[in-house]
Amino acid sequence: MRSQYFRTHNGYRKHSSKKIRPVYVLTALSLFLIIISGFLGVFYNFFGGLFIPVKRESFLISNNIASFFKGFSELRTLSNENYLLNEKNLILEGKLSDLQRIEEENIILKKQLDTNYRPEAYNLVLTQIMYYGPTNTFGFFYIGDGMNKGIKPGDAVILGDYMIGVVSKVFNHYSKVMLVSNINLQLPVYLLGTHTNAIATGSVSSPIVLDDVNQLESIKVGEEILTSGINSNVPKNLVVGYVSNINHNSSNIFKNITANPAVNINTLRYLFVILNQ
Repeated sequence: MRSQYFRTHNGYRKHSSKKIRPVYVLTALSLFLIIISGFLGVFYNFFGGLFIPVKRESFLISNNIASFFKGFSELRTLSNENYLLNEKNLILEGKLSDLQRIEEENIILKKQLDTNYRPEAYNLVLTQIMYYGPTNTFGFFYIGDGMNKGIKPGDAVILGDYMIGVVSKVFNHYSKVMLVSNINLQLPVYLLGTHTNAIATGSVSSPIVLDDVNQLESIKVGEEILTSGINSNVPKNLVVGYVSNINHNSSNIFKNITANPAVNINTLRYLFVILNQ
C-alpha cells in the first residue's frame, strides 16, 4: 500500500490511499435502484390509479368514435341498398300495375264477346277514360286514343250493348266524347215497346229528352230506349236509356218525355270505340 504525507499546520500527517472496489459500487447501485424502483412503483400505483377512469373514458371515446365512423360507413351502404330496393320495388309495382290493367282489359273483352257488338263483327278499339268532364247538359269526357288508332268524329263509344256517347273531336293521342245527355248531340232512337222513333238529346231540366213523339203513342215509364241506326254512324239497338217521366199535355202535338241514361259514366274506366267502316 502506498503511503503519502501531506502538510498540516501541526506538521506532516501520513495519508494512505485505498482503491474503492467495484463490488462495493455495484452493491450500492443495486440498493439505490431497489429503493428508487420501490418509490417509483408506489408513485406509479398511486397516480396510475388516479388515471384509470381517464383511461377508461378515453378507451370508450375512442371506441365510440370508431363505432360512429363504422356506423356511418354502414349507413351509406344501407342507403345505397335501400335506393336499389326502392328502384326494384317501383319496377315491380309497374309490372303489377300492367298485369292488373291487362287483367281488367281481358275481363272487359270477355264481356264484350257476349254481346251483339263483338270485335269480329265490328272494328272495335279498346280505350281508357282519361278525364271526366261534367255529366250534365254539356256532358263529355276524354279517352286515351285518337288519330293514332284511326278514331274519327262521329264514331260511337259503347260498352257491351250500351251507348255511352259519340266522338266529337279527335287529336293525335286522345279524343273528346259527348255523352248521350249532351245537348249538342241529336241521336236517332226508338222506344222498344212501341217501336216509336224519336230524337234523344240533352236538356237543362233532364238528362235526356225525347223529341217528336206523337201524343197518340202509348209510352210507359221504364220503357227501354235504343239507337235506331237511321242516318247515323251509330249501330242499331244500342241501349241509350230508360223513360223516367211522361208529361201528357193535350194541347201539344208531341209528348214531353224525359229519360235517364242506361249507364253511369262515373263508374266506368274502359270503353270501346266502334270505328266507321
